[in-house]
Order: sequence, then structure tokens, then C-alpha cells
Amino acid sequence: MGELAGEINSTRVQGESILIPGDVLAVSFPRLPDWNQEGLLVRGGGHASFLSLDQVHVAGMTLSMLDGMLTQRYAEILAKPELTVRTTQVAPSMIYVMGEVVNPGSFPLPASPISLSAAIGMAGGVIRDSALLEHTMLVRWIPEENRKRAWKIDASHDEWGYTEPILLQAHDVLYIPAQPVVHVNDWMDRYIRRMIPFPYLTFIQ
Repeated sequence: MGELAGEINSTRVQGESILIPGDVLAVSFPRLPDWNQEGLLVRGGGHASFLSLDQVHVAGMTLSMLDGMLTQRYAEILAKPELTVRTTQVAPSMIYVMGEVVNPGSFPLPASPISLSAAIGMAGGVIRDSALLEHTMLVRWIPEENRKRAWKIDASHDEWGYTEPILLQAHDVLYIPAQPVVHVNDWMDRYIRRMIPFPYLTFIQ
């Protein structure tokens, strides 16, 4: 964790947040008020519909990135378009903690920065008998690169004492995988135990 903290924290979005489904946008054309648009919902697939452009994928962009892209697209229709994009409604910022934790799911992002270990705590902690903390995965969207990045992190408890913690940001996905024996036991339960009608039958594990 100590070796990766600096690299991961350097990718955090500073200043502008990224657009996500549930955000509502407005576009203003100072010189062409008839082209002004309100109530543009970013839908579940990450698209929003704009006048004369139909659907545009906007999720993962910052407002400045979207402003530049729309200016370029509208330049194909209008002569020297001037426009401004803003959010009129912001969807809740969430982080996602999945895998071998007590309460996997989505969690509201606190106002103050939250560390990787604190996020695991929000999910009720790990399931000690099955969690493979040494292979924890963090997936983050990098808007400047227009792609996701993933890191495999040794998040075992003896790694939590570093002075620079790994900080999460909105829309991060944290996944704690299961130990291999858990997958074997799942397979045994699904394909063996449930097919043999002897409830007293046991297996050596």
C-alpha cells in the first residue's frame, strides 16, 4: 500500500468532478438563446440528448471536457458557436465496495477524503475466513485518459499503518476477492452437495 499510495492518489480528480448518470445538465448559447437547453438528464447508459446532436455519451467527462466536445460538434452545424455547459442537479457521489465484505454495495462518498481501509470499514469489514486482502483490486475512471485503471493492492492489515493512505474518490470500485478454497467450496456446494440426497454426507476440506 505504501508503494502504491503516491501513484494512486496522484490520479484523483482535483477540482471538477466527473459527470455520472443522474446528473442534470443545461447548455446556454449567449448569442443564440433559441438553442438553450435545460433538463438534460444523464441517463443510466451515460448518454444525454442534445438539440440536433441526439445522444452523446457524457459520463466520465468533466464539464470543461464536455464544453469543448459540444463546441466542436456544434461547429459542424453553427457558425462559431459559443456555449456554456453547467450542472443544474448533481447525482449523489458513491463508492462501491464489493466482494468478501460483510455488507457489499454502494456507499455515499463522505465530504472529507476517505481511505481504502475506512471504505472497507463502511462495508462492515472483511469476511475473515474468505477474504484475500493481499489481492484487493481498485478500479478508477481517469477522465483525462478516457479509460479505467486498475491496481492490485496488498491491503492486508499489517499494511494499514503507512503515513500516506490510499484515498478513494467518487465512483471508485474496491473489490476484495475470495481465497481460492472459497471457490472450491462454492463449486462443491453447487454441483455436489445439492445433487446428492444425503444430508448427513460430509466432505473432507
